[in-house]
Amino acid sequence: MLEQSAVRRGPAEKYGAGEVNAANAVGKARLSAAEYRTRLWLVGAIWFWYALASRARRLRGARASMAAPLAVTIGLYLPDVVLAFAGAGSPWNLLGHGVVVPALLYWWEAESAAEKRFLGLVSAGAALHLAWDLLQGTAPPMGVGGGAVIWLWANTLIGMGVLFSSLRARR
Repeated sequence: MLEQSAVRRGPAEKYGAGEVNAANAVGKARLSAAEYRTRLWLVGAIWFWYALASRARRLRGARASMAAPLAVTIGLYLPDVVLAFAGAGSPWNLLGHGVVVPALLYWWEAESAAEKRFLGLVSAGAALHLAWDLLQGTAPPMGVGGGAVIWLWANTLIGMGVLFSSLRARR
């Protein structure tokens, strides 16, 4: 946070990240914490609706699968897990903040309709995460300037395309 909020003062070799702007760093940290809490509420709502639907299905004698809420939860948190392990400046972070992996698994590895729906929901969760990051302005810096924003929006659209394609998969 401190590096991202620093005000550049000259060549990086001489001044490093620049002059630290504490107020800006606190603002970024507050926004990041609020974003995390919002995502927790969203996951809580997803699992709450799953519990209600599961209860209703059990009353009718049917079973409810945990695959859908689990897939969306994985998709929502997968970019953050990659960020935590790889770091903000890593190329792996660029890959993690995308739907490339679930989309490739969907197109080349998924054989059954259930696998396709699961990977489609993982892609949708990741797309929701990316869209939220972009709308909040908290998308991680990836060192490629405007190209990162294009990458994130393109992946958001691809993720939704994978979701809609997976929902059409035959049982």
